[in-house]
Amino acid sequence: MMKKSIIVLFLVFSMIFVLFSCAQTGGSDVFDVDLESSGSEITADFGGKLFTIIGEEREGRIELNPFEAYEDSSWTERLKNRYNEIEKKYNIKFEFTKNSNGLAISYAAGLPWADMYDARTDAHWPNITAGLYNSLTYVPGFLEGIEEGKWGPINIVESYKRGEDYYLYYPGFHGIPFPQMGGVFYANLTVLRQFGFDIFEIIESGDWTWDTFKKMLTTIGGIPNDADSVFGMYYQTSFPDYFLTTLILNNGGSLVKTDEEGRLINNMNSKEVQEAIQFAQDLLNEGVVAMQNNDLKYPTFFENRLAFIYEYSYAGTVDVSGFMYNDVDFAIIPCPAGPSAKYGEWKSYFGYADRMIAIPITADMDIVNAIFSDFYSPLGDDPFEWREVYARQNFIHEESAYYYFMMFDNALPDYFAAIRGNYQWEPLLRGSRTATEVYEKTNDAIQHALDTFYNAFNN
Repeated sequence: MMKKSIIVLFLVFSMIFVLFSCAQTGGSDVFDVDLESSGSEITADFGGKLFTIIGEEREGRIELNPFEAYEDSSWTERLKNRYNEIEKKYNIKFEFTKNSNGLAISYAAGLPWADMYDARTDAHWPNITAGLYNSLTYVPGFLEGIEEGKWGPINIVESYKRGEDYYLYYPGFHGIPFPQMGGVFYANLTVLRQFGFDIFEIIESGDWTWDTFKKMLTTIGGIPNDADSVFGMYYQTSFPDYFLTTLILNNGGSLVKTDEEGRLINNMNSKEVQEAIQFAQDLLNEGVVAMQNNDLKYPTFFENRLAFIYEYSYAGTVDVSGFMYNDVDFAIIPCPAGPSAKYGEWKSYFGYADRMIAIPITADMDIVNAIFSDFYSPLGDDPFEWREVYARQNFIHEESAYYYFMMFDNALPDYFAAIRGNYQWEPLLRGSRTATEVYEKTNDAIQHALDTFYNAFNN
């Protein structure tokens, strides 16, 4: 097991007295258990102990808490029943709360924090590096569930392995928190029909390639940033890496690779990456895409004046300000395939904004080890039945759900902690710097980050 890092106590001692005086559980939801109810059977009695789950919030609710105002469905009822069954079986009480004090400070002060922690991956990275999570490798049933897909896409689970220890997972048999990923394309079907394009037919015919995509953008033409014109696509000014990353992955490439010694190293000088950068530059230079910020990009899409958007997947599914909650006929589709890709192996990526779950160092591992297999066993005869439920609730077109889950299952890590801020995506897109120049300028910084966040734990 990875040796736990030493917490720098002198940075937090000054806060301990404040923490002790302010520590409280106000605002948490605790669900009482009727141990006398029919069918109650305690197999391991933990004396009614609280099992605290810190969850990510969306629209004012904690995502992992099925007792809050979720859509009324039989799936939600199954999840509620599962929580109640676990409470009765092990004599515990689930408590759902949002993040308050940081894990590092709470742990150093000897304060309780959480037994499970659902958060974006950028919140997890520093905790993994600091040794503030328990290894999942030794939790009964965890290793066996990896190949089954019980913890989400295998590629992603493996990417959060350090040495022999696994640290993050996604409940792949439950669908909560919702599955999300970067590198998803959205096609405005009203606009595409206007120009004679059937995007699903194009994909199925084997013609959804960079060349076809460029021809479609050229056919649509239009004037960027013109309120009276229909346009093809915009690059995001804030996250141009979203587009380049998905181009690279769907050209058979990757941002990093493994060398002969098993170390992760920068892969920017590869043919697949160079081709993706050149293609993105060509689109911009030829005027068939333009730079735009999100505030203007979304309304243009909703008003049927923009053909394509690339974004995180939640923008088209669960986000109440996103596409599903606006009057627009759209499809979720994969990024077109590049010349070095194997057609049909549609890929997306997991990055800083994606959701995973960890078992923090403050967890009661006796309870975790006892309940884990039961807690995440399938909620029905089909372990992946939740996907059908999710598809019915979150997709306009059946084909979109098909491509969505293919991209999710093929998702790869984008190594955001090492790459972001180093690759200099916008200068690459605009052509003010070549890929070779950026590689030479940033390779040392990228390699240092890869060594710090990944390679240091695997030697």
